[in-house]
Amino acid sequence: MARSKLTSKNTKSGDENDIKILLATTLISILLAAFLLNMLIQPVAAISSDETVVPEEQKPDIVRVKEKVGEKILWTPILIVTSPPRGYAKGSIQTTAKASFKLGAFKWESSGTWEWGVEDVTNGTITLLCRPAMWEMYHVYDKDRYTGAIWRDYGYHAKIKQFLTGHPYIDLDKQDDYRKVRHERKYMDYWTLWVDVTYKNQDDWVDTRGTTSTGTLKVGKHDAFGGEIDIKVKVRNYVSTGILRFDFTCSSDYYVLYKFPPGHYWDIDYLGPTKKKVWWWWKKTGPPIVAFVLRE
Repeated sequence: MARSKLTSKNTKSGDENDIKILLATTLISILLAAFLLNMLIQPVAAISSDETVVPEEQKPDIVRVKEKVGEKILWTPILIVTSPPRGYAKGSIQTTAKASFKLGAFKWESSGTWEWGVEDVTNGTITLLCRPAMWEMYHVYDKDRYTGAIWRDYGYHAKIKQFLTGHPYIDLDKQDDYRKVRHERKYMDYWTLWVDVTYKNQDDWVDTRGTTSTGTLKVGKHDAFGGEIDIKVKVRNYVSTGILRFDFTCSSDYYVLYKFPPGHYWDIDYLGPTKKKVWWWWKKTGPPIVAFVLRE
């Protein structure tokens, strides 16, 4: 009888264990199902402010991230004035201008205006007509929502957050040969943008040797294209590349009047896209700004 009671107790205990195991298994199944359901509905859940689904790829598990990596105040050129070595550039005090900055693979665009005219610049000096601006730098890339792995990297993109007070004329450099022109400089507490106004190709020349008269070239006539150059925005160790284009309006008949004294020869490179380097187009607008090399 004792043995029979022991067997009965063991059987009862085994049943209770089976029930506990069944309940535990059921609970685990419910939790797992809830987790999987959450994973399934995750693609349509709210996305953080710096992430958006990449619609053109039709991949709900891929999001585009715009990650801010820093900001910095930079002197930002709205206009640029170059001058012939041994000569000078006469500016128009009635000039206003608008500049557009397109940066990064997606050509993020910022813009600024200039309303203070143009001062004269002499003897190979390059002057940037600047406004201080707070620039923001972003790293743009596509990533897998779940693993965090970068799927496609678009590099760094900069844009202007806001302009600050001030409009200094900053001399970037002074050269007889614009192939040697520096690209940036520090003025007071801030650096300028990196700008490329170097001489690259001979588009034209001016020769005043054997004459006693001064040569002239009018850059810009009334509303006109002023130039298009390569630029870089640098924030910490990050760099965003792009272009600066400036257009100007002027109630006089020029934006800058270049003066070439007698006895010299200059090669000149018009700083703008090739399609603008046609004389019939310049009859109405005048050429863009110029990079110089003094030969004699």
